[in-house]
Amino acid sequence: MNFRDNIISIDKKSTITIYDLNLKTIKKNKIYKRKIYKNYNLEFNLAIKNNRLLVTDNLGNIHCYNLENLKLVWSKNLAVPFISDIKIYKENLYIINSNSKIFSINIVSGKINWSYESASKEIKDKQSYQIAIFNDKLFFTNDHGEIYCIDLNKNDIIWSIGLELQKLINQPLNFVPSKINIDNTGILYLSSNYGYTYAINHINGEIIWSIPVTLSKPIFLSSDKLISFYDNRIIIINKNSGKILFNQKIFFPDSKVLFSIESFLLGKKYIYFFTNTNLLIRVDYKDLNSISYEKISKNFKNYLIVKNNLYILFSNAIIRY
Repeated sequence: MNFRDNIISIDKKSTITIYDLNLKTIKKNKIYKRKIYKNYNLEFNLAIKNNRLLVTDNLGNIHCYNLENLKLVWSKNLAVPFISDIKIYKENLYIINSNSKIFSINIVSGKINWSYESASKEIKDKQSYQIAIFNDKLFFTNDHGEIYCIDLNKNDIIWSIGLELQKLINQPLNFVPSKINIDNTGILYLSSNYGYTYAINHINGEIIWSIPVTLSKPIFLSSDKLISFYDNRIIIINKNSGKILFNQKIFFPDSKVLFSIESFLLGKKYIYFFTNTNLLIRVDYKDLNSISYEKISKNFKNYLIVKNNLYILFSNAIIRY
């Protein structure tokens, strides 16, 4: 994460580290020092509000740290693993656990404002749980293939819809949506492995359009387009109509090299694609046929652009490009 031109990361051993833009360590602190966690696969999510770092994990814990000194402000254990990203809105954080239960928690005190438990399956996927917020309304998905809208002023459910499952040859066992994307007019854009991409009215849940296309996450919004990928294909869709404007597969020059695109990042000049074979693929945004390839380190975790530099985070390292 980027905060005041510093980079904040957490490793699988629960060590929080703050770096400057030259990747020099400024501060670090370890959350768990007990050996009981040594052989447990810890997973974390981070968020920042003002001068506070919020950390949730798959042990069901929430921690709040002061970013000036990395001292613990408060900590809370709610027993069930947290597996969604953290969303911050005003003075509260929002998070979903593996029982499809969403919490609103005050950042200053750690007090639970409210919680709401929706339908959930026994077989779960941590990518099922997505959250977005727009104009005092919170939207979230669960592993049951549903999307909900909550009025944050009244703490009431405004609407909910079940997303349709396309008749696919291989029916997905788990519901895996993209992130919930919202443009400045309040239109929600969502895709899933159920086989559809949607544009949804945020006020009443009306489906504006749907097309039988699955987009991988993330989906980037421009003023009039959706940009994403699926099955190693760059896909561009008109936001207003749902019409597919561009659909082209990316090929590696050596046909014997097999790869799968797992994530991508839209920069000012390039679209960066990250593969399961440790390839970084750069596609010129103005000329989608101009493609270059570079081998990167193993154990890719995440990426970040700060002041026109691309930082790639690995399990035990950060590299600046």
